[in-house]
Amino acid sequence: MSVSRRRWQILQAGVDKGEFALAANLTGMDAFTLMSEAKAGRLQPVYLIYGKETFLRDRAFQAIRRQAVPGELDDLNVTIADGQAEPLEKSLEMAQTMPFLAPHRVVAVKDSPLFAARRGKSEAEEGEAESHVPESGSEAALLRYLEHPSPDGVLVFLCGEGVDRRRKAYKALAGRYPAVECQPLREQEMLMWLRDRSEEMGKRLELRAAQELAQRIPADMALADSELAKLAAHAGEAAAITVEDVARVVSGVSESNIFELMGYISSKKRARALALLERILREGEPVPRLLFMIARQVRLLLTAKVMAEQGHGPKSIEQRLRLFPSAVRSLLEASRGFGREELVAALGKVLKADIAVKTSQGEPRLVLELLLVDLSA
Repeated sequence: MSVSRRRWQILQAGVDKGEFALAANLTGMDAFTLMSEAKAGRLQPVYLIYGKETFLRDRAFQAIRRQAVPGELDDLNVTIADGQAEPLEKSLEMAQTMPFLAPHRVVAVKDSPLFAARRGKSEAEEGEAESHVPESGSEAALLRYLEHPSPDGVLVFLCGEGVDRRRKAYKALAGRYPAVECQPLREQEMLMWLRDRSEEMGKRLELRAAQELAQRIPADMALADSELAKLAAHAGEAAAITVEDVARVVSGVSESNIFELMGYISSKKRARALALLERILREGEPVPRLLFMIARQVRLLLTAKVMAEQGHGPKSIEQRLRLFPSAVRSLLEASRGFGREELVAALGKVLKADIAVKTSQGEPRLVLELLLVDLSA
């Protein structure tokens, strides 16, 4: 069952599903709804799929591709174009070409400049200027195509997170067809997706196992998918994947350990921070990944602190950081032990340590220990 179907059933039932309840977003199609619709054969002639979660973008596109074109005819009916290097008119012409022995022809355009923000302009200037900018040839061609898309074509624009919703192309497309943003999943969404994905692999992922896996690989769907495949193979004939399986198979430090580590640093408890670091390293956590998670935590602390100082409440911070309430509470508590300038400086120190490790300027473990001593000074 897809995340979208579970979400809809929760709404229909009108009951609280506890740890697996999701807030509904009925104002537009999300990636899971798109995949569900595509698998049911309800394809749209045009899509825009964008956002920083590349794994989710790829999955959404593959769902469209598999439904539109049989696998054995993929090479003859699927075209993927570089939107920055190839003229859009060529892709539009291809989208209007009759498919060869397939229901549809799929044309994907990556990183089209028609959806990107113009550099060097403020949001107000960009919004004012956009309505006065003459349409380029490509833009005019796209606007015409959106009025009368090919009934046999499926045109998909794949973009990163830098999509500008004020652009004419975006407004024209999103006004008629799905414009789907793919962002990293929040904790509850990640738990639901992990369990759904494990079912696709023929296994049942126990709740505690899902929670432990989410903690070890926070907000990384590609890595989570890879680790789930390992867990499914490890489970063998067993029907369920347990928390013990996760502990044995999946390397990684839990998010709670990083929260605890930053708590010791913020309260200047250097000895406890070093003792926890020693335990984490003994468990086999690689130094580069620890540095990545510490850097991520410092960025979250800085964002939470700045937003709190600007008067934002916990709900607003949750939405911005896409974190669970308990995580935001921990962030706000830990951020009180740092000044804003101190956190900015800490980011620089973590970056310097990361460069030192990657360029072999010091023994990785020693570099990390010296970083914690410096941060907790």
